[in-house]
Amino acid sequence: MICRSCNPSGRVANLLCCAHSYQRVALAMEVGLRSQNNLPADGISIRAIDAASTTEVTLVAQRMRQTLVEVEGEAVGTALYSMAWLVERVRWHLNAEKCTGAVFLAIDMDEKIVGHTIVRVELEEPDRSFGLFSTTYVDPVARRHAVASELLVHGERWMKQLGLDEAATWTSQSNSKLIRLYAKHGYVATQNHTHETTGTLMVKLTKAFASE
Repeated sequence: MICRSCNPSGRVANLLCCAHSYQRVALAMEVGLRSQNNLPADGISIRAIDAASTTEVTLVAQRMRQTLVEVEGEAVGTALYSMAWLVERVRWHLNAEKCTGAVFLAIDMDEKIVGHTIVRVELEEPDRSFGLFSTTYVDPVARRHAVASELLVHGERWMKQLGLDEAATWTSQSNSKLIRLYAKHGYVATQNHTHETTGTLMVKLTKAFASE
């Protein structure tokens, strides 16, 4: 979603857009610095992206496009955003002056990046915010090995450390695998929306941490 400082109408404008949130910048930086690697199934570790690495930033941007291709199809997925825009969007999440966000990578035993998730603090109302999973991707060769679940858990931990009490994500209603994954972790559908550009039927999946 786009915040009202970017778009006064507050409408959902695209699948990967961001919202400004300055309230927790200092805390987010502290959380990122003290966040340690975890070792999920099959020797996968989770770590923060190296913001200074053009290679890592570009790879995440390329996989953001691949996510769109998998959901929207080749023609629409490649046409929605240029690679330059996607690269800048990754960097946007890493710019503490513009976004309270983070990018986490899943690394296998050969030190290969096999997945990522992008999270941020989303300002829904002037006095209310929640944690948003902007996008998640796992390399096909690493799927069905709990990598996506580990990225989800790591992202939730980041949100809780910032004091957020709710997490959410938007996805296509046809993305049954992702919907099942989030449902397994306690998320429920709370809102529907028709994407203004593609016409894709979107669903918002939400989880209240306080209910755990």
